[in-house]
Amino acid sequence: MRAVLVLLVSLAVFAAGDRAPVDWYECAGKAEGNYAHPVDCTRFLTCSNGIAAERDCAICNYDPVLCPQGRLVFDRETNQCLYANQAECRTLCDIAAGSKAVIGGKPLRF
Repeated sequence: MRAVLVLLVSLAVFAAGDRAPVDWYECAGKAEGNYAHPVDCTRFLTCSNGIAAERDCAICNYDPVLCPQGRLVFDRETNQCLYANQAECRTLCDIAAGSKAVIGGKPLRF
C-alpha cells in the first residue's frame, strides 16, 4: 500500500511539469532535498526517497543582467531559483577547468 502511495505521489509531482527521475545522479546517503545541477545553472536536482529528479528553474524574460539565459538560476545557499544577479552558480565544468567565472553576483564559497 505504501509503495502504491509513493508511486502515485511521484507521478503527480512529475505530471506537474517536473522531469522524470534520472539514473545518473546518486541520492544514496544524501538528505532529501534539492542539489545544484552539475552542468546547468538553470536546473537543479531533487532527491526524494532515494530517487533523483532533474527540475528546471522558472522561465523569466530575457535581461542581460537579471535573466541572461531566459531562466532563473538555482542558488544552493538559499535553495531557491533566483535572478542571476542574486544567485551564485558554478558548474563542475567550471570547477574542473579552474575557471573563476560565476553566473550571478554573489561571491562563491566552497
